[in-house]
Amino acid sequence: MDLKKCPRCGEFHLSNINVCEMCGKKDMQELMKLNEYLESNGISYNKFDNKEIFENAILETGLSSQNLERYINSYLTGYEL
Repeated sequence: MDLKKCPRCGEFHLSNINVCEMCGKKDMQELMKLNEYLESNGISYNKFDNKEIFENAILETGLSSQNLERYINSYLTGYEL
């Protein structure tokens, strides 16, 4: 386990994953909401280079731009949150 700073809340934690336990639960809820939005609108993660799609996803899901960007980057790079 490594000491890491959670990119979501800023707390330090010992873990094999990037976010702390509390934020990991929030991430899972937000990822479910994002995936539902993507499926219902026929959008894939690689379409987020389009600013309008990115902004609509924020408006429709209520996600912060910081978290949405983190989810997209994690998906595209294959990096586990």
